[in-house]
Amino acid sequence: MKQCNVVRNLAVLLLFAFSALTLRAETLTLSGGPASLFTDSVEFAVTNYSGTTSLSNFPLLVRISESSMPGFKYERAGINGEAIAFTIGNDMLDYDVDTWDVTGESLVWVKIPELKGTATKITMWWHLRDGQEATGSNKEGVWEDYYGVWHFNEEISASAAGTTRSSDATGNGYDASPKNYGTATWINEMISADGIVGRSRQITRTKLSRGPRLEIENSANLQLGSSFTMSGWFKENTNRDVSNNRNTKILATRKTAVNAPNGWHLEIYPTITVNQQDRSITGQGAGGILVRATVFPAGGDTFVQRGWTYFSGSYGGTTLAVAGGSSTDAYARTSSSA
Repeated sequence: MKQCNVVRNLAVLLLFAFSALTLRAETLTLSGGPASLFTDSVEFAVTNYSGTTSLSNFPLLVRISESSMPGFKYERAGINGEAIAFTIGNDMLDYDVDTWDVTGESLVWVKIPELKGTATKITMWWHLRDGQEATGSNKEGVWEDYYGVWHFNEEISASAAGTTRSSDATGNGYDASPKNYGTATWINEMISADGIVGRSRQITRTKLSRGPRLEIENSANLQLGSSFTMSGWFKENTNRDVSNNRNTKILATRKTAVNAPNGWHLEIYPTITVNQQDRSITGQGAGGILVRATVFPAGGDTFVQRGWTYFSGSYGGTTLAVAGGSSTDAYARTSSSA
């Protein structure tokens, strides 16, 4: 079955995540405290979560740079960020280096055992003391509650397109290969581009047709069960060709065929009465479950005008919920039952 169909004119961001939200991580506690390993540190509070519910095992994005963090120096943090640490009290936190840029901003995902809005404070450490060794990151620990996570941080140029997989950060082995619809052949129509966070994959094909996509390898082993959530970000460059309304832009799918009754898929859907302009996200599950979230109402902006758009689909056995929205809008949500 095909796992991750990414369609023409979409640049798909770093995080396609299938979340199980069932496992828990063990926490490493330093008996001597982190100050016994490192000389430098900075404490910061999480200020942009306003929810009233605590979030468990939450992957928090931390942006690091010498200009934004007092006293921080890349030369003291290891070649690729392996000589840093994050703690709450004396408890070491798992982290995953998404992007490490010694000339600018680096992106690191840190797993927070319990996020309580502005009450959560985290300390970042660097500059190992003499005789101490770096503990390094544990990216698999950050994402152990997930089936698959794709950052798309492998750099792929036009000359190297079609030769590089997009790796799965969970360690589960669900790397994704660029392929064309209905074939096992790798294609060279998918390159690196800037995303809303870090890097993304941009499809360069100009003719709208079936393919190209990112296909998850070992997909037969990917058993999502009866309850899961899939989410990500996309950026659409042009609306669909109004002369051929059948050209569907699939965001993600797990089916034996496009119109098969089994499996599920999420797709971009146009406002039919307004020049086929794309404003909605549709989800379809097994057994005929169909739900559509109109992200931007007719007469307003389209996905093309808004740029990066968040989408998610959550399946609960007999219900399907779809959501979408830009980074500056409230998300439109719609749900349906079998």
